[in-house]
Amino acid sequence: MEHLRRHCGFTLPELLVVLLIIGGTAGLAAPPFNAYLEKNRARQDITAIKRIIRSAREQAIYSQTRITLCPMTANSCHRDWNAPLVMFNDENNNRILDDNEMTYSGSPEADPSVIRSYTGSVISFNPQGYSGASTGSFGYCRRSQSQSMPFSESLIISRLGRIRKGSDSNNDGVAETAGRKNVPCGN
Repeated sequence: MEHLRRHCGFTLPELLVVLLIIGGTAGLAAPPFNAYLEKNRARQDITAIKRIIRSAREQAIYSQTRITLCPMTANSCHRDWNAPLVMFNDENNNRILDDNEMTYSGSPEADPSVIRSYTGSVISFNPQGYSGASTGSFGYCRRSQSQSMPFSESLIISRLGRIRKGSDSNNDGVAETAGRKNVPCGN
């Protein structure tokens, strides 16, 4: 009587076919997953920017002094919003970090694939939390290697210091400022 042996497991060709199917499926899923990761990173950036703007307003109210948020080099504000952002109490409203003024927090330099913009040179809040003359629109645009359209968003700051999200009224996929102009995306 022949003894029948039972084999458990897979043969090499079966294993190779399964690995080929898994590899092909993963290859098809990679571009949408990369786009998802890039969009998620952009949302994290926008959330961090909203947080620092709100924090500047809250700090102005709490400390009862003018708080300014701006891109800064050598203790002076300038208009390159891709540079590191610094929040400080600007008691004399000269847009310069003086020796007697204190910094609170900031935001790092923008990623090379990001364009940050603002319609003014500073975001500033008085002790009541009003932005007054420094109202405007903060623009954010992230260029993607995996998508043809950039991810963009705008934050509109009112005279009362409130922040709201901008819209895309012309439905071209690019967020707009309060003046209904597209956020700069390097087009």
